[in-house]
Amino acid sequence: MKMELVIVFLLGMVIISLLKRYLPQSFPRKKNKMKVLVIGSGYWELVMVRKMSQNLEVSIEAFCAPGNDEISRMAQCIDISVDKVIELADFAQEEEFNLILVGPELSSPLQIEIVDEFSQRGLAITIPTREELERKLH
Repeated sequence: MKMELVIVFLLGMVIISLLKRYLPQSFPRKKNKMKVLVIGSGYWELVMVRKMSQNLEVSIEAFCAPGNDEISRMAQCIDISVDKVIELADFAQEEEFNLILVGPELSSPLQIEIVDEFSQRGLAITIPTREELERKLH
């Protein structure tokens, strides 16, 4: 349980730093919502959505594809499987998300495929890395 709390805390710190990095300084805080898409449906994605919903600096409209029952309490879940990369990218492009986060529980080849496709379309996408988590620990 103690390790789980540390991991949740660290992931929260990473999410806040990612939001600050990708959020333009001119973005009006609390006036408009920042649209964020989280890709995945596991524990880490749940933690990311939960931490975003607790952010006091920015009002966030969170989406998760595909998400799960727990995540659906805090974000709008989209019924698109993580392996349908083109469909996910089309959806993200259509919705004009400010930030897209890929859950770390996805397989590396799938993560790479998702990031490549989204990046080629000019979409702001990132994966929280182990290095980011470790930096927040020290």
